[in-house]
Amino acid sequence: MGISQFENYVTDLTDFEALILGKKLGFGIHRDVYEFYFDDTKVIKIANCLRGRANNQIEYRIWDDLCNSKYKKHFAQCFGVSPNGKYLIQEKIKFKDAKKYPKKVPHFFSDIKVDNYGWNNKGKFVCCDYSLTVITNGMTDKMKTVKWENLD
Repeated sequence: MGISQFENYVTDLTDFEALILGKKLGFGIHRDVYEFYFDDTKVIKIANCLRGRANNQIEYRIWDDLCNSKYKKHFAQCFGVSPNGKYLIQEKIKFKDAKKYPKKVPHFFSDIKVDNYGWNNKGKFVCCDYSLTVITNGMTDKMKTVKWENLD
């Protein structure tokens, strides 16, 4: 790919992102999160490195594996992931005062930070950042008491 082709590619990609991205809602080490311009009940997670792409693919795979199980109620719904993992579309969640977060969560959640959990449009408490979830512990109804990180 020559310089001219690369410049056109970057311009086209920036143009595409400008079309689909709404307000920036947050960011992490590996991904940025934006409101989906065409549907404000969804977000787009954009990977900014290879690890972020892997996180998007893992999250989608977890959702795809669990979407027909009783455990889906604990996870923010994923709607699609790009083939290379750069983009993930997921349901938007709302954050509340951290003091309202439940004292227990399913045992398979491992990244216990306030920013990783919230309430979906149906009012259900769900995890929205679950690429680090340890599902190899087995999916059971066992709950664990948590001490929420990032409490102000």
